[in-house]
Parts: sequence; C-alpha cells; structure tokens
Amino acid sequence: MNSVFRKIGIGAGIFFITVVGIGLILPRHFSLERQIIISLSVEKLFDLLLDLEEFQNWSPWNESDPDSQISFGEIKKGLNASFSWKGKKSGSGKMKIIEVDFPNKIKTQLEFEEGGRAFSSWIFAPSAEGTSLTWDFQMDNEFDIFSRYFSYFFLENMLSKDYEKGLSNLKKYLECRK
Repeated sequence: MNSVFRKIGIGAGIFFITVVGIGLILPRHFSLERQIIISLSVEKLFDLLLDLEEFQNWSPWNESDPDSQISFGEIKKGLNASFSWKGKKSGSGKMKIIEVDFPNKIKTQLEFEEGGRAFSSWIFAPSAEGTSLTWDFQMDNEFDIFSRYFSYFFLENMLSKDYEKGLSNLKKYLECRK
C-alpha cells in the first residue's frame, strides 16, 4: 500500500515540477499592437485621446459590458487623468495616463483588481491619409506562472479582437462627428 502512495506522490511531484518548469520557460513579457489610419490630423487625434471621457464613447469594453460602472478621477484629460471601472464581464480596475509625449505617444497604466498591471499606449505618426494610430498593450508577468500560461494561450485572442474593435469604433465615432 505504501508503494502505491509513494508512486502517486512521485507522479504528482513530477507533474507539479513539469507545470512550474514549463511556466517559467514561457515568455515573461506579453505585447500586442494594432494599427489603423484615421483621417484626422495628429494634433486633433492626440487631443481627443487625452480625454478619458471621450474614450468612453468608443471603448470596446463599454460595448461588451454596457452596465459597467465608470468613475472618473479628479483629472479627466491629460497627464494623470484617470478612471476606474467595475463590470460583470470586464471585471474591475483603473486606467491612468502616465506619460504624454506630444505629438508621438500617450501612455496609460492599467491596474486590474484581480491582480496585475499593464501598460497601453497610443502611438501617432503622420500619414498621407491623416494619422497612423498604433494602440499597444504591454504586460510583464514576472514570476507569476498562471499569468504566463494565461498570456501565452489566451490573452492574444481575447485582446486582439477588443483592440481591433476599439480602433474601428474610434474611426466610426470620428467619422460621425465630422
């Protein structure tokens, strides 16, 4: 009988070491970026994206979780502007503008209540048609093995659709405002 428990213990130990080992080999950093051309000057687009109240008009997450609660910080536009959200599908967290490099980039920090922190940026470049806008997402999973598995196997599929939808929503929103 001891032999059976010993074999089960050794098997469980090997399984655990394998799962942890593979988790540590998976990439620590996750990144994603999507791009769109918008027929608006860099200056006008930059100004619009500095406004987190405007973000709510085209955010893909407001569309997928319309009953989520949004609360703005004291500053709603520009450096240190922030808002927090709480929703059934979107979970809860906070977004804050932490870097403004006119006319090149706006960088935000995302903090998720369920754990984790990420960074997202809008990167601007003039184009013949207006502005080339790149929206990126960066996350450092450090030694969080679960997050490494999640990022590697699921996050790309989940976020890429949201980022593409968000950029499409932004373009449509701006076209309606003309």
